[in-house]
Amino acid sequence: MPKYLLQSHMFGGYYINRFKQGGRGVKFTKWTTVRSADDQRQAELLWEEFNLRRNKGLLERYRVTYKGKVVVNDRGSVYETVKDDSAVWVFVKKLEGAEEL
Repeated sequence: MPKYLLQSHMFGGYYINRFKQGGRGVKFTKWTTVRSADDQRQAELLWEEFNLRRNKGLLERYRVTYKGKVVVNDRGSVYETVKDDSAVWVFVKKLEGAEEL
């Protein structure tokens, strides 16, 4: 049975990018699974809980995936599939504590 996976990644150093200000960009580690949940609401609550406790100094981020697709991205936006066969993901809502652009 597929589960909702809460995943994390954090600051992993810098890389050279001559097109960016200062000549370098931020590199992140690979996504690692922290926890799993059985339903989407429980996964959203896990994301909110971990996002409140995250270390902002380390540039730590969280997301929720289901069957390889991102359900809650690292900025707190929740997505769902459209009910027809188009397999299009649409924005649903923003979670509490989400980052603003």
